[in-house]
Amino acid sequence: MTLEEAIKNEDIVITVGDARNFFKGCIPGWRSFAEDNGFDWPTVVRRGLLASELYNTNNPMAISLVEYCYGK
Repeated sequence: MTLEEAIKNEDIVITVGDARNFFKGCIPGWRSFAEDNGFDWPTVVRRGLLASELYNTNNPMAISLVEYCYGK
């Protein structure tokens, strides 16, 4: 199953905690990335982002995080 299929099948929520795990504790530029892509930072912190939202930014680091969360 491709990543796109996995997202369509189950669009998981990816949290700041997931990002910290992926980046080994440090999430450099996460706030500016969120704001630059039109996401409300306090909402990101409270609720996370859908995998599709991150994937659709076409940002290589965001896509890597989505892949990590789906175990790809």
